[in-house]
Amino acid sequence: MKKLNRVVFFSALFIAWISFTGCKGEVEQGQQTQSGQNSAEKNYFDYENQDFGVTIVSEETKDGRKLYTWNYKTIDQKGNQIECSSFLEYPAPSGTGNQQIDVVVIDCHGTIFSDSQAPSKQKYPDIGSCKMISGKNVLIIAPDYIGYGASSSKEHPYMIADLNARTIIDAALSALKNKSTFKFDLKNGCQTVISGFSQGGQTSLATFRAIQDKIPSELENLINVEKCYSGAGPYDLVATMNTYLEEWDDAISPLIYLVVKGVLSAEYDFLKDYTIEDFMTQEFLDSNLRQGIDAKNITMSSIASDPTLGSEYLKFRDKTKLLTPEALNPESSVNKALKKALALNNLSTGWTVKKDLYIYHHTKDDMVPFVNYTNIMNGIGKPSFVTSCADTTEITINPSNPADFIHGKSSNVFHNVIRQELGQ
Repeated sequence: MKKLNRVVFFSALFIAWISFTGCKGEVEQGQQTQSGQNSAEKNYFDYENQDFGVTIVSEETKDGRKLYTWNYKTIDQKGNQIECSSFLEYPAPSGTGNQQIDVVVIDCHGTIFSDSQAPSKQKYPDIGSCKMISGKNVLIIAPDYIGYGASSSKEHPYMIADLNARTIIDAALSALKNKSTFKFDLKNGCQTVISGFSQGGQTSLATFRAIQDKIPSELENLINVEKCYSGAGPYDLVATMNTYLEEWDDAISPLIYLVVKGVLSAEYDFLKDYTIEDFMTQEFLDSNLRQGIDAKNITMSSIASDPTLGSEYLKFRDKTKLLTPEALNPESSVNKALKKALALNNLSTGWTVKKDLYIYHHTKDDMVPFVNYTNIMNGIGKPSFVTSCADTTEITINPSNPADFIHGKSSNVFHNVIRQELGQ
């Protein structure tokens, strides 16, 4: 009987331990698999049943440019197949045949708050029109992220690096596999460049990593990436959040809200018991600013021009009004769960760059902390094929204008570098 009781006791103790470690409030760091991948990380790169077809293709010629929008297949946070949309442009050919393309640019756009800013709606990518790139016929592919354009009913997986990379890759593959639909051909030796600034900086680098390390080799060869330009991206999300919460006097309210929404949408098992109310204050959740962000119908310009939105934006840059005490407390389970999700999307270490990479960041960036630049330069070991630019240019801003940032103004320097190099 004593032996049986001991078995029952230790069985109950084991069950209690399992229940305790699995309950909300205790966040395990996750075990490492044999490949070194965290067990909580998801694999978004299964291409076994991928459909590369295109639908709802729209074509027009405007200002000397050939413009297309279309829908293509990709996967969502659950791994289910969905339709997303994309935009592409190239210089309109002078004759009747297909345009011969010298270089392909995959353009990853920065953070947007309005569906109207999606590339398929604006028909003008972050890098600027191909007309601004002289000397070559450049094809620019500018995909919409999940949550915009054709997939606007979905939650945008903000900062979920691999999933957003999959979206970008699938858009590029659908264009390259359906060249006849879009009436272009690739010249012999045509190679692809990936670019992006801010959120696009993170996404471009995640896409660059995924193409060289995570997708089948035949798809990697089709895309044929030569170089990646990544500007002012949050490559180390934990370091970024630490800067917001511990070093800066004010935070960037819409960005933190989008970060929290993004990681919750990724459906990590360790976040399943958390809701947005665990992270964001009720005051913020009840605000007009939050409602506009959720409706995807506001822009930084509308925030700056609307007294109510502008006032709320400035008020919620006070992190104590934006985030709950638990989210602000580094010892709380809420804070630890958020940091764990962010760490799963870290690009600043754990991989080796195999092709040319250009990293740009302004030293006084006021939206994406410069620590991201420092960490990636240290984390990837400064290989010889990485060109880095720590910009010290003096930039003047108006601190009372919610839409005025060093971050945004420095993007012009970044995009000018790309246009100049592509035109050579």
